[in-house]
Amino acid sequence: MIASMATIPGREKQARKAEAAMRSQCRTFVWKRDVDGRTDDARKFAVDWKMHNYSGYILTFDDDLVMPDDYAAYMVEQAEKHGCPVSLMGRIVLKESKSYYRDKSARIKHDWRTFDKKVERVHIPGTGVFCYHTDHARFDISDFPYENMADIHVGVKCNTLGIDIMRVPPPKRNWIKYLEVPDTIYDRHRNDDRIQTALVNQQSWR
Repeated sequence: MIASMATIPGREKQARKAEAAMRSQCRTFVWKRDVDGRTDDARKFAVDWKMHNYSGYILTFDDDLVMPDDYAAYMVEQAEKHGCPVSLMGRIVLKESKSYYRDKSARIKHDWRTFDKKVERVHIPGTGVFCYHTDHARFDISDFPYENMADIHVGVKCNTLGIDIMRVPPPKRNWIKYLEVPDTIYDRHRNDDRIQTALVNQQSWR
């Protein structure tokens, strides 16, 4: 079992806390610099395309989340139970959208904070709270043609290959601690999500 995180300048303090929480549970990889010319969130999956001979569970996590001590064990348990990649967060695409971030009528969103006991297949996972086995899927840099769209790209690949993704709920309330960070992907793209919207709309979701 290994865990992988990408971070950017300005989040050093948060990244240290996030990595320390995961380091106590498994071997961790933190991508601070560019990887194959990439400086975006796709680097979370660089551990997969850099360690071609690795077989086992991979957890991708974000630099603004501090995971509890039983996080890795719980996520692996859920992935084993469902036999596919799992995430605490995900979107179900209902119809063509006018805006990936703003058109809430076009999708159902399950949040990683929500203690609702709902287990449901989703189309687009939250890759900051994501776990998969290399027998389920493998990811390469070519799977992420656009920067800062890892969630969508993972969803598209799994959908194309017929790989289920299950959203699993946190086992208790306030399970994960959120750290405030500047300049999030959502902040950058919520008012300019034309590419994200096109990527989702052109996919025939299972």
